[in-house]
Amino acid sequence: MTHQLLLNVPENIYQKLIKKAKKQGETLENIVLNYLDQVNLEAEEDPLEQFIGAFDSKNSDWLENHDYYLGHSHVESID
Repeated sequence: MTHQLLLNVPENIYQKLIKKAKKQGETLENIVLNYLDQVNLEAEEDPLEQFIGAFDSKNSDWLENHDYYLGHSHVESID
């Protein structure tokens, strides 16, 4: 079964997709479907997915500052 999906795409993204489709000899639909399939596979294969929401990090900005927190934690473990 298939479903129709209507997207409003900014001109710059649309032009890049058209260019990629022509370069690869594919349809625009196939280029977008392949991209969505790859993104979906990567999300399914995320080894940390099972831990998302498993504990309270006490920091609501962890996504934006994870490098800082990991580095800070590493330095503390050395001391």
